[in-house]
Amino acid sequence: MADLGWEADIGWVARSGQDPRDWAARHGERIVAVHAKDMFAEGEAVDEDGWATLGKGIVPWTELYPLLRRCTGLFVFEHDNPNDAEARLRDSLLYMKRHFV
Repeated sequence: MADLGWEADIGWVARSGQDPRDWAARHGERIVAVHAKDMFAEGEAVDEDGWATLGKGIVPWTELYPLLRRCTGLFVFEHDNPNDAEARLRDSLLYMKRHFV
């Protein structure tokens, strides 16, 4: 079987009820890029479908980032339904710079 790379969408892994840390540990050798995305607890930010600026939601980024960084250096900020895309991108980038760079 040929190797298959995975662009891991962390927000959707979390939204499915799975632990993204477990997925990173089990499938890290296949991760070639990461959709860096966060989400609020169910019922919050309904106007943005529950998606959050990176670091503002419930995804455990402080534990997850080191696992994912061992797999890839390509992190793509994503928010599926932002009210203000520029602000979400800026704030997500600031979070990454403050905590991980």
